[in-house]
Amino acid sequence: MKFFGHEHNWQQLIHEAQNQSLAQAYLFYGPSGIGKQLVARTFVAYSFCEKIQNPQDTVSLFGDTEPKSQLPCGTCAACLKVSSNQHPDFFFLDGENETVKIDHVRSLQKRISMAPLEAKAKIVVINNINEMTTQAGNALLKTLEEPPANTYFILVASQLFSVLPTIRSRCRKLHFNPPPFETTLEWLKTQVEADSIGLKHVLEIAEGSPGYALKLYSDELNAFLDDCKTLTQGKASFTHIKQKVDEWVKADYDPADGLQFLKKNFFTKMVSSGDTNFMQKIELIEKTQKDMKRNVNKALALENLFLGLSS
Repeated sequence: MKFFGHEHNWQQLIHEAQNQSLAQAYLFYGPSGIGKQLVARTFVAYSFCEKIQNPQDTVSLFGDTEPKSQLPCGTCAACLKVSSNQHPDFFFLDGENETVKIDHVRSLQKRISMAPLEAKAKIVVINNINEMTTQAGNALLKTLEEPPANTYFILVASQLFSVLPTIRSRCRKLHFNPPPFETTLEWLKTQVEADSIGLKHVLEIAEGSPGYALKLYSDELNAFLDDCKTLTQGKASFTHIKQKVDEWVKADYDPADGLQFLKKNFFTKMVSSGDTNFMQKIELIEKTQKDMKRNVNKALALENLFLGLSS
């Protein structure tokens, strides 16, 4: 459980933990995909890590002596339970792929009402809290106003002002910036094998977000962008466009990331060349993105897009 680029925030958390000045609730906010959730989960593991809590090495994180280690070991039973969401005193709600609803919060409230089972405290992490419904947010607010004993909250959001003001006011806020570009680039090189898409270009398109860059960089994206290059250079025939679109639909490929990549690429070209004709292409992509969010026929939307881009 290691991260990079957020050492300042990490040191603040460790300092407050060691000085027994932890806030009851924290709000981590900053761009998506830069490691906020990883820092939160690492702190949970650090709080429960057996090597840190072991009196033979150092005393409890919630005790009165400074722990020697600055990171969880990642190998003890407690660390492994945290990484697999199996620790009984770690509660995780993920709004990444599903809206956090009031039923989720009510279930959480019941679970955290009990005393810790294995650790000296309970820690709740709610990822992507900006996707929480208003009802769920109001229910959570009541818990933050009167939290159970020995319970700490870490709320993670991509945008500060998308979180209910009443919840924001109950949290100590930590702002996360994208890690340094070159540092992130070196990390990406350890994660993927460079091929047709340059890692530097991917990271630029991802606006420095390592998580988004890693998501973007894939064989499927490579193939999609190669196809896009073929379809947009010169005048592609309707037959050729339809053939490619049919292949994407048959493979159940979601073009959302590819279209975003393509749009930002056109924008970069427009800025560097001063050619405002690229704006028309950008607007065509944006229209297609909106159409696809409205669940229009995917094949028809893509066919119309590439007919427009190749004209």
